[in-house]
Amino acid sequence: MIARVLAVLAVLLALGAVPTSAYQTAPNGSGDPRYRSVIRTIQPATSGLSARVLGHDNLVALDNRSNRDVIVYGYSGDQYARLLADGTVQLNLRSPAFYLNEYRFGDQRVPSYADAGAPPQWRTEDHSGQLLWHDHRIHVAKAGAPPPGTRRDTLLHGYRIPLQVGAQPGAISGQLYWVGGTGNSSGWQLFALPPAALLLLLLVSDTVRRSRRRQRQSA
Repeated sequence: MIARVLAVLAVLLALGAVPTSAYQTAPNGSGDPRYRSVIRTIQPATSGLSARVLGHDNLVALDNRSNRDVIVYGYSGDQYARLLADGTVQLNLRSPAFYLNEYRFGDQRVPSYADAGAPPQWRTEDHSGQLLWHDHRIHVAKAGAPPPGTRRDTLLHGYRIPLQVGAQPGAISGQLYWVGGTGNSSGWQLFALPPAALLLLLLVSDTVRRSRRRQRQSA
């Protein structure tokens, strides 16, 4: 059974049926409810360009209806993504952020192919005009809580995600707050798996479930 699942996965990957942005479908309620990340401004102020945080401190949703090309920069000055004026959304396969953003804390190994100084290699994701991604600048660097005694609704830090709107440099600016309470980000981890691994996990789970059902029926 496992061999069959692996064969199906290989075919899907070969056909490009498993987009590397699949993790971006994580539920909006994921993230760590003890934190609140809030976007305050986008510069330059542009009609039709908006951004918000989904899932406490989980994803950034950037909508481009401005009729301008918008570039989102990664962590080393690299072009991570772009939203074209016609609604096309593209990711740069050579951006280190492309790989770092697949895990909540970005502590996985980045392949040598990723080079912040290399010319972008764009891959089209969709034509929705919206980019959803996990940006490490909007949350704390590692799991856990602030020092004991930190009061609720305490501002922990501000953050800045560099942009380019048309020919103008700019940024998404926001703030991260500690709101307290209980909970953690464990619910996000399933969706933080690399898409291929997530698909494999789902396929294996379905195969095991079907096998058990057949065993019960034949008993």
